[in-house]
Amino acid sequence: MKKGFKLLFLGTMSACLSLTMLPQLCFYSAKAETISTEEIGSNSDLKTELPNMDSKSIETEEKEAKQAEEEEQKAEVAKKQAEEEKKAAEVAKKQAEEEKKKAEENKNAYNIKMTAEDRANLYRLVQSEVGYMDEKSKLFVASVVLNRVKHKSFPNTVTGVVMAHNPRTGVYQFSPVKPGGRFWNCEASKETKKAVDKVLKNGDYSKGAVAFVAKKYTTAKAAAWFDNNLRHLFHHNGQDYYKYR
Repeated sequence: MKKGFKLLFLGTMSACLSLTMLPQLCFYSAKAETISTEEIGSNSDLKTELPNMDSKSIETEEKEAKQAEEEEQKAEVAKKQAEEEKKAAEVAKKQAEEEKKKAEENKNAYNIKMTAEDRANLYRLVQSEVGYMDEKSKLFVASVVLNRVKHKSFPNTVTGVVMAHNPRTGVYQFSPVKPGGRFWNCEASKETKKAVDKVLKNGDYSKGAVAFVAKKYTTAKAAAWFDNNLRHLFHHNGQDYYKYR
């Protein structure tokens, strides 16, 4: 009887406590649900904002990448342009050096323009006339040719002087130049070229001579013409040199 009463009492008390605490539990449960909902809402807002932030970041990166690419392209163009300008400058420098070298080669004490053909013909003429003789003979003959170029009575180019002849009589000013002569088959030696270049550099070695003759190889009449019409300067190695009176 007592045990039954005790169990009934405990059951009644438990029911009362449950009813007393129920509002509080409901409050805490509602509060927790509210907090959870707020957190979800906050997270949803965050998730909603993140895509916008990611989009802006991507656009910025793309813009920066494009700018970097454009800068790189500009740098490449500038580099290429600089290389082309450098190459052009090198070409211009080389051309200037070649022109300077050519001018130095063509520069001479007589101040006459000489082409490669003029120089070659002068070499060959001296070789064909006195190639077997000493240096002085070569200096004198080269001087005669160049003195003629400067004289008003003769052509004003080396080649013109070398090739000069009388079309009517067929007589050449320099006999080796006639058709089939030594001039056409000879090659100037180093010694001959050296002597000719020496005259071109230093000027006349012949006291102004414009003619020479080897009297033992010509007629008495031809030899007499030189003596009667020109001024004799000197004799060297079998040849007599003359200038106008």
